[in-house]
Amino acid sequence: MSWLAEMKKVSQSNAGCGFMVAALIVVPGILAIILGEQGILWGILFLGLAALIAASSAKGMNGQKNIDAFLAEVDAVGNRDSVLAAIDALVPQVGFRFQVIDVRFHSYFIAYRLGMTAHIWKTTDVVWMYIQQKNITHKTKAYGITVGKSHSVEFVIEVHCKNQKLFSLPVASEEEGQRLLRMMANLCHSARIGYQEQTQNNAFRAPRSL
Repeated sequence: MSWLAEMKKVSQSNAGCGFMVAALIVVPGILAIILGEQGILWGILFLGLAALIAASSAKGMNGQKNIDAFLAEVDAVGNRDSVLAAIDALVPQVGFRFQVIDVRFHSYFIAYRLGMTAHIWKTTDVVWMYIQQKNITHKTKAYGITVGKSHSVEFVIEVHCKNQKLFSLPVASEEEGQRLLRMMANLCHSARIGYQEQTQNNAFRAPRSL
């Protein structure tokens, strides 16, 4: 299935769930109005909430907005039909952390999709790439009270483009990130590679080698 078809499928699925939730809220809203007195106010609130959810679902839970934004990025890369066909012809790259994230490398562009959200950018538009380590704290709660904490380390490839956009690509490990960053460096010839720390005088240290 093509990327565009996958995005529309996820969008429609989310919209269907939204309509189901709205339908479940309508019933107690109607019952509250029938009971009268204070129930009328609650009924109006329930029906108003159901209307908001239904309206959002009618728009595909913002799915169409995401699709339109992605297609605008595709048009900025080149002919829409040609670029979409090129994406679908590529093999997803392995080494990224989540199985649901689909990243594809092309000599002219890099693209990724996560659910109904997708982005694409020219390799010549990339000005800086590096691996960032993130320390994540996971909380275990019972009845709203934190009863335990655990910590994990995650790595992402941060991609900075000429248009000031930043894309974060989660990788399975630091080693996989280094391998993927080398592949991306071979595609993005004008990009600086490596993390740079800002000093007190706002100057940047030299990039670390891969």
